[in-house]
Amino acid sequence: MSLPELLAWRVEALRLTVFFSEPVNAQNKLWGKSFAGVEPESIISKPQTGEYTEQGSFREGQFELKVAFNRVDWSLSFPFSDLPNSPKPAAIGEMLEAWLEGVSNWLSILDVKPIRLALGCVAHVPVENEVKANLVVSNYFPFLNLGPDSKFIDASVQINLPYPSSVIKGLDINRIAKLEVATRQIVTIGPAGMPATQTDTVVRAHVDLNTSPNWRSVFDIESCGPVIDEMGPHVQALLYKGFA
Repeated sequence: MSLPELLAWRVEALRLTVFFSEPVNAQNKLWGKSFAGVEPESIISKPQTGEYTEQGSFREGQFELKVAFNRVDWSLSFPFSDLPNSPKPAAIGEMLEAWLEGVSNWLSILDVKPIRLALGCVAHVPVENEVKANLVVSNYFPFLNLGPDSKFIDASVQINLPYPSSVIKGLDINRIAKLEVATRQIVTIGPAGMPATQTDTVVRAHVDLNTSPNWRSVFDIESCGPVIDEMGPHVQALLYKGFA
C-alpha cells in the first residue's frame, strides 16, 4: 500500500510559534491586519497578565493571534470543514503558501528579535477502516509492523529527524512527525430535529518543524522569513514521502 497523495490530506490547522527573549506587547501594532490583510473581528487585551488575542477570518478558516509574555502563537483552523455544505480548506500546498506569505508579512515588521521559531501543521486523510489506517502508518515508518496480522489498534507513532538549515550555518531544525489512527463521530441534526451520527476513520498527522533549543543566538529579522520558508517544503515532504 503506497502513501496517500498530497492532495488527499485535508488541513485541520496551521500554527506558527515565535519565542522572544523579552515580554512582547502587541497592542495597537495592527499585527492581525499585517497578517490577514483585514481588520481582526475581535480583540481581547489583558495587560495585567501580559495576554493579548486577536481573531478573524483567513482563507475560509479562522485565525487567532495569541500573545502570552514572550510567546506569540499564530494559528489557523477549520473547525467545521467536515460538516455538510461547509467550505473546504484549499490544497495543502496552496494553503501553506498563503500561510507563509502572511507569516512573512508579519515577521518583516517585527521590532524585537526572536530566539526560537516553529511551524506546525495538523492534517488528516480518510481511510476505509482501522486495518488500512495501520498500513498507512506502517508505510510512513517502515521499521514498524502494523500489518493486517497485527493486533495493535489505535496506533500513535512519533519521530524526530533533524536537518541542518540551509539559511543559517550551524542551525539545526527539528523535524517532528506524529501519526495516529482515529475514529471520528460527527453528529448532525436532520430536518425533523433528529440527530444522525456519521463515523469514519482517518490517519491524522501532527507535523512540527522547530529551531533547535541549542541555538543560543537571536535571529535577525531578515533571516526569520527564509528560515520559516524552508520549513514549508519539509511539511509537505513528510506527508507524501514519510521517513523512508
